[in-house]
Amino acid sequence: MPEDTRTDYIAGQVHGLIAFALAVISSHHDPANLEAHLASVSFAAGARAGAEPVSEDFLEGMEDVAGRLRKIAEKARLRKGAPRTHPD
Repeated sequence: MPEDTRTDYIAGQVHGLIAFALAVISSHHDPANLEAHLASVSFAAGARAGAEPVSEDFLEGMEDVAGRLRKIAEKARLRKGAPRTHPD
């Protein structure tokens, strides 16, 4: 598969997974707990990825997706009027 085709394919996969995550997060029964759990899992995943030889672009992409998911979780929590369960 040519590099540009592969990049577009991977970008499509990422967007599909974010759409799935949006649906799951938006319908979760406890968005405040989910938001807190997502923050801890994102931090742990970033630490694991940082321990391996990966490019700066990989880490930036990972942080971009984690940030998007955190925003989605925060919006779901605010929509349901749930208090925050973790400090920043």
